[in-house]
Amino acid sequence: MQRWAHIKNGLVDNVSLWDGDVSRWTPPEDVNMVPAPDFVGIGWTYDGVDWTAPVPAPEPEPEIVQTPTEK
Repeated sequence: MQRWAHIKNGLVDNVSLWDGDVSRWTPPEDVNMVPAPDFVGIGWTYDGVDWTAPVPAPEPEPEIVQTPTEK
């Protein structure tokens, strides 16, 4: 079994182990199956040559809650 990346529009949509036998399973037409190195995961991009890790989402800004003051 080999590790495969399911590529949709240049983005890794899923990763699976597959023997490549299309007589037993055929990927959907909009998915390109590409042998994937161990470090690749969902969210990575692939341009046909290079794999690029996703950019981490920015940390959310803390919510500022004002408390009433006593008089």
